[in-house]
Amino acid sequence: MGMDRDRITPGMTPPSKTRFEMLLGTKEHEMHHRGQLMPIERMLGIVPHLTRRTQARMAAGSSGPAR
Repeated sequence: MGMDRDRITPGMTPPSKTRFEMLLGTKEHEMHHRGQLMPIERMLGIVPHLTRRTQARMAAGSSGPAR
């Protein structure tokens, strides 16, 4: 199974990307903006979603019996 490459906007480097590379770029772009928003949320006194989820997971794990 070969990796088909799609041409992208002229002048871009590299001149083509695989569909996987395009999807990965979109995910990286989203993670970049999430990273920008987290400090802003903290400055506004908001606990970021990922932090709340991690804290909930830690609390659930620590309240149960030891394994």
